[in-house]
Amino acid sequence: MEVLDAELVDDDAPGVGEVAVSDPAAAVFQALDTDAKDHLNRIRPKKTRDGYARDWEAWQEFHGWLAK
Repeated sequence: MEVLDAELVDDDAPGVGEVAVSDPAAAVFQALDTDAKDHLNRIRPKKTRDGYARDWEAWQEFHGWLAK
């Protein structure tokens, strides 16, 4: 199955009628990058994930405080 990435454009927009060919190597690299991130998240210890989540919440709270 082939996946198409497209967007609707006005008939008078520049490039209408042209077909952009995606780079298959870029798609492979993107898939490898996603798989690597998933793998690292799966093997990371629960304590580390929990600590990162707490740190992220504190960071967001700090930025909320700064915005006020």
